[in-house]
Amino acid sequence: AAVQALDAAQRIVIFGIGPSASLAAYVATMLARGGRDTLVLNATGSMLADQLLRLHKGDVLLMLAYTRLYAEVKAVFAQARILGLTTILLTEAQGTALAKQAGLIVAVTRGRPGGVALHGATLMALEAIIFALAAARPEAALTSLDRLAALRRTIAGGRDPGHP
Repeated sequence: AAVQALDAAQRIVIFGIGPSASLAAYVATMLARGGRDTLVLNATGSMLADQLLRLHKGDVLLMLAYTRLYAEVKAVFAQARILGLTTILLTEAQGTALAKQAGLIVAVTRGRPGGVALHGATLMALEAIIFALAAARPEAALTSLDRLAALRRTIAGGRDPGHP
């Protein structure tokens, strides 16, 4: 259901703060390479308000949030409700106040050896979503990748950027 909702989006908005901010940026880059329009929400505090101004109908939110219902997470969910956006929460916090905010849940458990939360399983789940979305629209994905290769050649002065 999550992949179908994301596939139907006019734009995929990925929310991640703290250590998840880099994962959100990575997912946005990979989805854009596959021909998807993306936006990253990664600010905290009042700066998040500036990013939330960019949300609009047709967006689908993919939220990376794992345990607590932080003020930023509450604000994103509130704005999504106002705009009638589909929300997908990638989390380990099933059955919590956090999870109850989301329309769809993708359950991913993070390991905590030595008290450190790891993101390996999260990254694997995100990569699966990225590949599923590319497979849903293979022509668009290949066209976008061809354009990316052409842009890289232009930047590299006409030579293949993969070879010196």
